Amino acid sequence: MISRKQIDYALSRLFKGKAFIIFGPRQSGKTTFVEQMLAKLDKKTLYLNGDDADVRENLAKPNFTQIEQLLSDFEIIFIDEAQRIVDVGLFIKIIVDRFKQVQVVATGSSAFELSEKINEPLTGRKYEMMLLPLSYAELVHDTDFLTEERLIEQRLIYGSYPEIINQPNDAEEHLKLITDSYLYKDLFALEDVK
Repeated sequence: MISRKQIDYALSRLFKGKAFIIFGPRQSGKTTFVEQMLAKLDKKTLYLNGDDADVRENLAKPNFTQIEQLLSDFEIIFIDEAQRIVDVGLFIKIIVDRFKQVQVVATGSSAFELSEKINEPLTGRKYEMMLLPLSYAELVHDTDFLTEERLIEQRLIYGSYPEIINQPNDAEEHLKLITDSYLYKDLFALEDVK
């Protein structure tokens, strides 16, 4: 597993009284990044996945009592795919304002949707970070300069999404899946094209 350069930056932003929000393209490694980051901490973590219908239903109308019961034993709450939760901005705001001992870390595959839901309620209450596919420096650190020089043409053609790096023999197929499934959807969302 390739270690990401931004982990130290992310860790330096935790437990400062603000939520930590990670935006980035789909399949860029956000969930893995947070898992690597949290592995460096010895904190009890609650993991919520916005793709889970039960999570979305239970957090649809957040209130103080419900959140207090949910967080009673945790120091960190990790909300993956946060953009899928209807009032996620309000949910995070209540935690940041009322449960100062709890750190919220949230990821969003659709930066457009997540930004829309959190910008107003979390004004002044969040740090943000953009996580892009692997950088050349991260790749060199994981392998070595000569190996990456030999692979430069492949990197330029297929990019550096983690799945493409980890399964280079299937790079073309993975790139096509990423562009067909995610990239065009996000581009259309950016331009509000239907």
